[in-house]
Amino acid sequence: MYRSTYRTLGMIHIHNSLKIYIYYLIIFHWLTSHLSQTPNLAHLFASFFLVSHVESAPVQFFGASTNR
Repeated sequence: MYRSTYRTLGMIHIHNSLKIYIYYLIIFHWLTSHLSQTPNLAHLFASFFLVSHVESAPVQFFGASTNR
């Protein structure tokens, strides 16, 4: 029972991360297409930070869950 609940929480976490990733991807695309023709360093830094944060979150969650 406890283990299945934990697995369900992990799936919800991944689903939320994917939604956040798509949301920021749309914002990043809108910013680069509407505000400037060539993305500047601030846009690139923000996108790399968001992508690395969203991709590392599920890995950290499952790493914590498998150690128990």
